[in-house]
Amino acid sequence: MHTQEDARPFILEDEIGLKLIAPPEDWQQRPDIFTPGEIENMAVEAGFKEIKIVSTKDLEKLYFSNRKDNLLPATGEIFLIAKV
Repeated sequence: MHTQEDARPFILEDEIGLKLIAPPEDWQQRPDIFTPGEIENMAVEAGFKEIKIVSTKDLEKLYFSNRKDNLLPATGEIFLIAKV
């Protein structure tokens, strides 16, 4: 746990926990950590032979296109399916 200690009386504040419960307003607009191409390259470098990147749009087409309740997967996720 990342904490900061104040002078007596000691007050501990969980900095990471506080950021998680009250993230900055722009947190959803931040770019992904890795692009699909970078993820694919890392998988190749790690020795995977069969590699497939699945985006949220792919998931929508495969599993959500005919739903009548308008349920959709979370946005912004990239999935790697790989075999050795």
